[in-house]
Amino acid sequence: MRGPMYIWSCSCPGRFVKGNFMPLFVSYGTLQQGPLFDLEFLMSPTLANGKICYLELPANDVGQSAAFYTNVFGWVMRKRGNGATAFDDTTGEVSGAFVLGRVACATPGLLFYVMVDSVASACRAIEKHGGSIVQPIGADAPEITARFRDPAGNIIGLYQQPAAVAG
Repeated sequence: MRGPMYIWSCSCPGRFVKGNFMPLFVSYGTLQQGPLFDLEFLMSPTLANGKICYLELPANDVGQSAAFYTNVFGWVMRKRGNGATAFDDTTGEVSGAFVLGRVACATPGLLFYVMVDSVASACRAIEKHGGSIVQPIGADAPEITARFRDPAGNIIGLYQQPAAVAG
């Protein structure tokens, strides 16, 4: 019988000061704190020079932003040691936190894109959960993209991988 193992729920270990990591207790493939993950998620994140690993997203209401990104993209929310709400993307490779008192990115300057299975489905979910579409599908054709405004006013892109061509 195996004993428990501990993992740290942060995809960019060098980003936080000691004490801000949240240990997750794993026993026999299930998490005792937080949602259930598959073993692929529990693998160590890629640690490489130059990798983007952490985002700070401006928010007017942290709870509202956390609910939006959980409902639309399935991001996992957690509380850090200092009480801040942090998130991990669905791959466990990018993490971040919502920050108050910072102006939202309301016009594209630095623009990041979230990969989705279907841009059309993501657009419907965004509108359902309080966001709005600011650039519809087709503006970047042949790429499958769109842009949305989240509840805090940030402009963010959506990207869908094209279907593989049968050969």
